[in-house]
Amino acid sequence: MMRWIVRLVLVAIVLGLLGLGALFLIPAERVAAVAARQFEAATGRALSIEGDLRPTLWPVIGISTGAVSIANAPWSEAGPMIAADALVIGVEALPLLSGDIAVRELRIEKPRILLERRAAALRRVRAEVPCRSWRWKVHPSPAA
Repeated sequence: MMRWIVRLVLVAIVLGLLGLGALFLIPAERVAAVAARQFEAATGRALSIEGDLRPTLWPVIGISTGAVSIANAPWSEAGPMIAADALVIGVEALPLLSGDIAVRELRIEKPRILLERRAAALRRVRAEVPCRSWRWKVHPSPAA
């Protein structure tokens, strides 16, 4: 019985060390660059990521960033369309093992959203979002 307990403890320690090692293998800069490119290609809006990039294993495998902003329309003079305190970028685990990056989700923490109309002299609308985060699920496009 004691041998099984020792084996279980050793397995738990090995899994913990593997998880810690996996944090160092996540290419945070590459993940952020790929996510920004994919976001801009999908929406036509530039995604600016500021602050430190930290690899994460929980709640998603990926990275957590500092402040982020999403560019507004070119005609807007009021600043970014969305500014947020942080961005969590989730990636698929299996492609990451082979060196590929497949972004699974983007989650914006504490967003501040500015919506406005283009017509001159129309009111600007500021939206205060009463949620803590927004999440986009990224669905792969069908193979061409």
